[in-house]
Amino acid sequence: MQAERKNKANLKVIILGEFNVGKTSLIKRYKEGKFDPQEEPTIGASFYLKRWGPHNVAIWDTAGQERFMSLSALYCRGTKAAILAFDISQKDTFNQLEKRFLPLVNSHTEENCLIVIVGCKVDAVLESNRQVHRETAIALARELNPTWKPEKPPPYYETSSITGENVNALFEFIFEYFLPLSESEKNQYNQMNKRTKHSVRDGTVDLQSKSVSTKRKCCSLL
Repeated sequence: MQAERKNKANLKVIILGEFNVGKTSLIKRYKEGKFDPQEEPTIGASFYLKRWGPHNVAIWDTAGQERFMSLSALYCRGTKAAILAFDISQKDTFNQLEKRFLPLVNSHTEENCLIVIVGCKVDAVLESNRQVHRETAIALARELNPTWKPEKPPPYYETSSITGENVNALFEFIFEYFLPLSESEKNQYNQMNKRTKHSVRDGTVDLQSKSVSTKRKCCSLL
């Protein structure tokens, strides 16, 4: 029973977005602190179990291809925070957030789910030729979080998995929003991260059986 409590996820986060916007690279950058240009696309979904102070956070990475959309509803179940990711250099990937992915969030996540809009690949475009302007994305983040206090910056981040820009800030904003740490817990967390480079366990979803496989037994993640 003690092992089960230890492995149970205290928070579930899902990342949704079109194929090839950089969802997996974003998570891997946070997980490993590096960028892999040969990263394989996600098939179905993958999860990562992150230790945040005394808490466990399950981060679910979903495939962006339309043929997997029927499965995404399953992975959204129990989600309290949804990252909607798009490619700043591709306007259609932004438009698809409301068309394809927001309905999944509205229908299948927890009530009052936090929706964080994330513009990926900010390193790859100049301000003069980007296809999605910051103000447009900020407006969407405010619209999708109607109870957000107007004096606070809306939940929008522009990230680069190559340089690491805003990657840690994104995930730790979400974790702190739901699972705030005391000063002593933050100090312990920072010390732990200095001692080990890998504080994340990962696994994959078998599309045939819809079962979850991990490197170790993991409880209450789906």
